[in-house]
Amino acid sequence: MNVPVAWCGGNINGGLGSNSDMIYRSILEAWSDAGVAIFVDLGSTEMNSQIAIEKFAKAKQSKLSIMNAPLVEGVIIASSRASRGDSLSEIRKICETI
Repeated sequence: MNVPVAWCGGNINGGLGSNSDMIYRSILEAWSDAGVAIFVDLGSTEMNSQIAIEKFAKAKQSKLSIMNAPLVEGVIIASSRASRGDSLSEIRKICETI
């Protein structure tokens, strides 16, 4: 199974930080009907991810999940599990135990 992956990083000026519009576009790029797992590295990125999620219709919001997991390990595990066909909720449970 093919797993779409997108990333964004930095603020709009190219410095450290994050931007909700860039996160929103990355979610669109990675979108599938199975949902999108969002991995964050800092608190502000989590906040900007929430802002990005709020830009989607309620039906799509339910298919977006910020993962409480280490960034690198979480992405590897989530990608592997998604390629097996695991659901977003199954992936979230696994990532929260890392």
